[in-house]
Amino acid sequence: QKSQAEALAVITKRAEQSIAEAKSLMKPGGK
Repeated sequence: QKSQAEALAVITKRAEQSIAEAKSLMKPGGK
């Protein structure tokens, strides 16, 4: 189903953004 695929894509994109944010926060002097 297209709607499920789109929802999964959105969730995946948000997860990737969260991971990127977490990595940047873990960097020394991240902020």
